[in-house]
Amino acid sequence: MKPCRSCDGKGSFTGIVCPPGRVLTISCPTCAGTGQVEPEQDEWVRVGMLLYQQRIRRQLSLEQGARRLGVAPSVLTDMEHGQVEPAFSGEQLWEAYARGLDERRT
Repeated sequence: MKPCRSCDGKGSFTGIVCPPGRVLTISCPTCAGTGQVEPEQDEWVRVGMLLYQQRIRRQLSLEQGARRLGVAPSVLTDMEHGQVEPAFSGEQLWEAYARGLDERRT
C-alpha cells in the first residue's frame, strides 16, 4: 500500500463552508478514508493529476477535453480523480489533446 496522493495520506479533506466559519470534513473518495491505496491506483491518481493539469494548461473545458479524447465528461472526471484506470497511455492522451488544439485553431 502507498499513501493516497489525493489526500496526502490523511484519509479526509477539511474545508470551511457556508454558513461562514462552519468546518466540514469529508472522507477522501480515492482511498475511501483509509489514507492508503494500492500501487496500481496510485498510478491512476498520478496519471489523472497529469491529465487534469494538461487539460487546464491547454484551457480546455471538461466537455472539450472529453470530446477530444472520445469519452463522456463523467468518464474524464473519473480518470482525472484516479477513480478509474485511464483509458489511454500518457502519450495517447497528449496526442489527443494536441489534435484538439489543432481543431480549435481552425
